[in-house]
Amino acid sequence: MYVFQGIPASPGIAVGKTFIVHLDELDVAETLVDEKDVEAEVARFRDALKVTKSEFEVMRERLAGPSETVSRELLDAYILLLDDIVLVKQAEQHIRDRYYSAEYAVKSTLEWALEIFDDMEDPYFRERAVDLKDVGSRIIQNLLGTVHVSYDEMKDDSVVVAHELPPSETASIPRSRVAGFVTEVGSRTSHTAIMARSIEVPAVVGASGVTGRIRSGDVVALDGFTGRVVVNPDAETLAEFEERRRAHEKELERKTALAELPAKTIDGYRIELSANIEVPEELDALTRYGADGIGLYRTEFLFMNRDDVPSEDEQFEVYREVAEAALPHSTIIRTIDIGGDKFLTQLNISAELNPYLGLRAIRFCLERPEVFLTQLRAILRASAYGKIKVMFPMISDLSELVAGKEWVARAMEELKSEGKPFNPKIEVGIMIEVPSAAVTADVLARHCDFFSIGTNDLIQYTIAVERGNEKIAYLYQPFHPAVIRLIYAASDAAHKNGIWIGVCGEIVTLSAAVVLLLGLSFDEFSASPIAIPDIKETIRRIRYSDARVIAEEAINKATTEELVEYMETEMARIGLEKEIGWMGNEVH
Repeated sequence: MYVFQGIPASPGIAVGKTFIVHLDELDVAETLVDEKDVEAEVARFRDALKVTKSEFEVMRERLAGPSETVSRELLDAYILLLDDIVLVKQAEQHIRDRYYSAEYAVKSTLEWALEIFDDMEDPYFRERAVDLKDVGSRIIQNLLGTVHVSYDEMKDDSVVVAHELPPSETASIPRSRVAGFVTEVGSRTSHTAIMARSIEVPAVVGASGVTGRIRSGDVVALDGFTGRVVVNPDAETLAEFEERRRAHEKELERKTALAELPAKTIDGYRIELSANIEVPEELDALTRYGADGIGLYRTEFLFMNRDDVPSEDEQFEVYREVAEAALPHSTIIRTIDIGGDKFLTQLNISAELNPYLGLRAIRFCLERPEVFLTQLRAILRASAYGKIKVMFPMISDLSELVAGKEWVARAMEELKSEGKPFNPKIEVGIMIEVPSAAVTADVLARHCDFFSIGTNDLIQYTIAVERGNEKIAYLYQPFHPAVIRLIYAASDAAHKNGIWIGVCGEIVTLSAAVVLLLGLSFDEFSASPIAIPDIKETIRRIRYSDARVIAEEAINKATTEELVEYMETEMARIGLEKEIGWMGNEVH
């Protein structure tokens, strides 16, 4: 028996026999073809593209469940990469002009593109480089006739072990047979970690050395709460893990029973607890987990994996379905938020050196009013069938909010003249995602109906740290004093101006953050449906009066370390777990 310590990436306990995934580096030598065979080689390259695209489409079709949205979106991006005109032309040019074999042309094109990405320090391009490598490797495999990893022999309750799992590989693994994941590299924001959480499978990443010691068929016990991985555990250790697994299952059953109960503190402070969703298939989870409506409906999925822009009628039908399903609660529809890590080729957006700071979200909408107006008309028409609110993402200046509202007014005038019903009193709110919005929240609050703080972006924009970058992941701290003070500023401005304020972002999955935000008198939390029971339980176990005292002291802490230590002490004092969440525990 031996033990590895990794990073807990997805909660849960798993025990099973290992299924080792070995992904060898493809060795492609420089090979030339005869001039007379060039067009045949180009045809072979194009056939490989078609085969690869078909494979990705088949993978995507298998990912039909609402919990697999992340993997579906990734495969959508991969399919679009296969249609990238620049990359395809470059590879074909290598074949025609240099007489490269198709395999070597793909390899050379990859090296050319990756070299460009390596010269750019922007995190978006680093992520695209990983995607490009994955897609390129798949094309080369198909050109060489290399056999892909076969999962036919994979048994039920297998623990998948690998050095790393490229996104396309995780999409190929039969979900029903997986008990857990263990990888040597990765972080909590890696695709393996995100996918594991979405399908509720325990995972440990960053367990250095596992592939060198673990053999296929070994029994592995992994703890997705602590990151502990035990190989070939003895009877006593197995009993310990089994006891923890049963306790975890009972805990899940107990928390699910909270669905019918309100999110109310011991002393009666009631907070709305809504769900973040992006596809209609997730609507069933609202009832299952006891959500008070939809706090964030992401509309980007409607624009993905297609060559055209969805029509007004198509959008209207989807928005109406979502709003009706949420009744009697409200639905907050966020206008299209593209840019940054979300690019849609049919909208002809030019590549940018720093897309996270470029033409994205509300900036794109104002730049492309024909897309914006169509979406606003669809949202307004759907508002006649449910309690819809509209929200603009990434507002950084009052002028953007005013301009957005002017387009809402124009959409209303058009619908009115056409005799189409809509709610003329629809609430219009904004996401507080950039520091400038939080600092000027007192001004913005006078011109909208609500705020929703997007903490994922607010954190990285405030601290200047990209949360997907493993080298600086420790700096991504929700409990950084600057972040907390900006959140407080927005909350204070909202209350003073009589508008309600919510928060949608991973921060609300941390129990200490729930206490802190309650103390700042937030009106609503919005999170992934599966996270709602845990958040609700924290709310129901504390007093609002205690949370107020804690928050008043917390906002004055000078460093992240001071704030984390303070919150740990206070959580223990009020009877909650001392650990305040993985983000806070990674303070360096």
